[in-house]
Amino acid sequence: MPNTQRPNGSPPKRPPGKKRSRRRRWLLFAFLLFVSVMIGGAGLAGAYVYNAYQDLPTFHEFDPDLTSVIYDRYGNKVYELAMDEHRTLVDLEDIPVDVRNAVIAVEDRRFYQHFGIDPIRLAGAVWSDVKYILGVPGSQLEGGSTITMQLARNAFLTLDQTIKRKVQEMLIAVSWSGATPSPRSWSST
Repeated sequence: MPNTQRPNGSPPKRPPGKKRSRRRRWLLFAFLLFVSVMIGGAGLAGAYVYNAYQDLPTFHEFDPDLTSVIYDRYGNKVYELAMDEHRTLVDLEDIPVDVRNAVIAVEDRRFYQHFGIDPIRLAGAVWSDVKYILGVPGSQLEGGSTITMQLARNAFLTLDQTIKRKVQEMLIAVSWSGATPSPRSWSST
């Protein structure tokens, strides 16, 4: 039987390529597992968005509950019938520019720069909400909805706080953005 010990009494060294090849196999396995999980996650997310996208309303289907006005035969207003709220549609030109600008400044200051969804605002809201959940002092829950997303929610969706409703809200906002007679066309002149 050949001597398996080195002259200094320690066991023989493993061939240099053996350790590296095991390490490479492990790294390759970890990489392939990571890629597989990412592809699977993207597929699941895509399927979820596709499911949420089914049967979404268009902007032109928006039909708010308006107050009914009853006139007499001479055109004089006799009575108003309101549902839960008293609503009257007004033309954009009838809303003062300062009021439009104030709403945008408070609700959605990057209104003219985004596509219905403000990724910067959403990321900030997620960060703020995570800090709140973790109990960071002074943190509070924060919303990330744009004006367009708020209109989509109030016009067509429920107020349920679910991921599906939020995804639908985002999909409607993106589909409306810039392509419809929505507040996106507000001008500051």
